[in-house]
Amino acid sequence: MPWLAALAVLGMIGFGIYDPTFEFGGLGNRNFFVEALSLLAVFMFAAKDEPAALLVGGGYVILAALWLIFAQESNLGFVAFGGIGVVGFVALCRRRPFWGAVLFLVLSNLAVWAPWTERATSAMAARVELGINTAILWWDHLWIGGGFGSFNALYGAYREEHLKYLPDWGTIFIPVNQFPGQAHNELLQVGAETGVVGIVLALLVMAALARGMLKPRDRLDVVATCVLAIGAGFCLVEFPLRNPSTGATLAVAAGIVCQGRSLRLQASPWFRCLATAGGYVFVPTLLVCGMIWIKAWLIFTGTIAWQHLYPKQAFIWNYQAIQLWPYDRRFRHQFMLTLRFLMYKAGDKVKLTTKAADIAYDISRSAAPHEPSIQIARVEYLLTSRRFKESDEIEKLLRALSRAARHQPAYWLVEANYGLAYGDRERVAWAVDNGRRLKATPNQLATFDKFTDLLEN
Repeated sequence: MPWLAALAVLGMIGFGIYDPTFEFGGLGNRNFFVEALSLLAVFMFAAKDEPAALLVGGGYVILAALWLIFAQESNLGFVAFGGIGVVGFVALCRRRPFWGAVLFLVLSNLAVWAPWTERATSAMAARVELGINTAILWWDHLWIGGGFGSFNALYGAYREEHLKYLPDWGTIFIPVNQFPGQAHNELLQVGAETGVVGIVLALLVMAALARGMLKPRDRLDVVATCVLAIGAGFCLVEFPLRNPSTGATLAVAAGIVCQGRSLRLQASPWFRCLATAGGYVFVPTLLVCGMIWIKAWLIFTGTIAWQHLYPKQAFIWNYQAIQLWPYDRRFRHQFMLTLRFLMYKAGDKVKLTTKAADIAYDISRSAAPHEPSIQIARVEYLLTSRRFKESDEIEKLLRALSRAARHQPAYWLVEANYGLAYGDRERVAWAVDNGRRLKATPNQLATFDKFTDLLEN
């Protein structure tokens, strides 16, 4: 097991060196990278020979801790390797208490004395905001939740619910197109999506794991228990169960804890035949679908990377990605935002029919019907395309935005635009006054200045 973990780590690092465009070992996010390295680190202690376990595991942990804390900007390094230090001290180094204590003290001091930055503070604040809003979302869908995968579809309407309880808190997610994607707390997200029913089922699974964790049979069982314990810590601030790398690692640990290495399935011949036939169908289907998704994802990355310079081509790529794989929420979510960028950058050179714009909005709304950035893009389009007769839709969207995006300067800009379109000077002044109080970008402040000049003339 230690060698498999080492190969996985070398694979991630090697993949990142081979193609630097795939950031953080191909995982695309420094926190995902830290989570994977942290969980794999514990498997380094699984060697049968205790001195070898201490040498391999302890050496890896110390080197990885130094690198992650001082060379990376992820704050999870502090939490992860502090926990691994405790693992080494309490569980794996009982016969070498001196070296176990040294390992624990070194990592603890690194975590305490490494510089805490404003980024760490904002990361914690973002999770508090997300936690409160997700808890309110869960409360509104208490028993059966909003449905599997519903977090992204529903969260947009709850983005500023925390302000009812913390009115001076503001919001971390500015500008408006910033979107968390996940609740960054597995328990709360399971509750929001599946309600009390899902939480009860999750607790039953945890109870089954705990039964195996309390009766370790060998060093590998102890290691797997520690992996699950650290993973549980990550579940409170991230979403390791929803990432393939960490999810697979935790699944391996859960399998070791529950059945050990001598798992034998007792199945009837009929079940074996059915499972075999299903495997022959499922595996090729999975491979084909995976290849299609990878192709769609590579096209979609062009949308994100080049929409500022080539908005028209980015819009085409976004549409092609949706055609190839319409099941990915991110492709559909982005579509209206890509259209907004296209109209902003090259609106005078591009002719967009009413039907095409409505289709783009419906595609994005299917992914995130309550997301303020999509609603703002829709209002901007309706106003710039002179579709004033559809004021009922605009008013409905603005009412929704007033509940979910009052701390977004972009919302007050569309309010001012709407007031200007209908000659309502009081509404324009009200929007400009509120927008200026927020953390606006230089471009947004310049636009507010233009509205002020129009009011004075």
